[in-house]
Amino acid sequence: MQFKSCTTRSVIPDNLYVVDTATGAVWSVSLTSKQKKLVASLKPGLDNLAFDSRGRLFVSSMTDNGIYLVDKVTGSAKTIVEGRLAIPTDIAVVTENGREIVHVADVFSYRTVDGQSGAVSDVLRVHGDTHSNPIGLSIGPKHVLLSSWFSMTVEKIDRKTGKLVATLGEFAAPVDALEMADGTLYVAELASGNLVKVSPDGKTRSTIVKELRAPVALAQGPGNLIYVTEIAGGAVTQIDVATGARKLVADNLAGPEGIDVGPDGKLYVAEVGQKRIVAIDPATGTKTVIASNLDIGLAPYPGGPPALVPTGVAVAKSGNIYVSSDTRNAMYKLTPPTP
Repeated sequence: MQFKSCTTRSVIPDNLYVVDTATGAVWSVSLTSKQKKLVASLKPGLDNLAFDSRGRLFVSSMTDNGIYLVDKVTGSAKTIVEGRLAIPTDIAVVTENGREIVHVADVFSYRTVDGQSGAVSDVLRVHGDTHSNPIGLSIGPKHVLLSSWFSMTVEKIDRKTGKLVATLGEFAAPVDALEMADGTLYVAELASGNLVKVSPDGKTRSTIVKELRAPVALAQGPGNLIYVTEIAGGAVTQIDVATGARKLVADNLAGPEGIDVGPDGKLYVAEVGQKRIVAIDPATGTKTVIASNLDIGLAPYPGGPPALVPTGVAVAKSGNIYVSSDTRNAMYKLTPPTP
């Protein structure tokens, strides 16, 4: 008797009920005959189940942030509550056919959000399509990169097909990655504090910069420049990947996490310690507060990474700023004032 990923079980006289996280199946197993029976089929990502005093069966989904009432006879499921996002972290935005599409690392899935309607679509689900819990996300010329300190991997997703094409492992807690025009990757490692260069074929690695102070997120600047937020240093640092030279752009930030370069050339950073988004002039380090009192900055657990699930920031060509809210399971859209 085998299940792909047995998460939770509960016993009703003579029957043991089990949810299979990998397949979304709910099973009952007879304790006398040992026979199993499929009760219901839901989406992958189920993580718990319980019976109420009336014998009704409820299951929960970490991927869809939901609770469902399952009919044990018909197998039908009724949604009790469901969130469109689970735990949104890093994000990136592209403009397609005049619409802004936000790509979201949602911890238990990789999703997209329509910037106009708010419609959410699944691209990949952790249980079923991939086995990496995405924390960092970036969009390169050919691939979407999903980084995970949880699984120590960087996954390459084909932009055209949305399919997983490669998984690169053996990183020291990768938190974010960028793809260059020639296919070279740069990966920020939390555990080592290194910025690692990876060849397009994934076979050769070299360290470009060492001793970064708890790097969180990367943003690609002009030419050979990369910007990185360092949460332990309260800083944004500029790195020339051609020479390894680094320059402090801004410091005295309270928990810098997500970062993106806007169409105006400024750096937009989630300063979670202050619950705000700031714009930083990369030439002078001058900071301007863009939005305050945001529900961002999920506190880490004791001994966990300083940026457990980073707040993501993405700036569209229009100037619209998207911000993931890890504490509200939501997405902010900040619209610049009309001139």
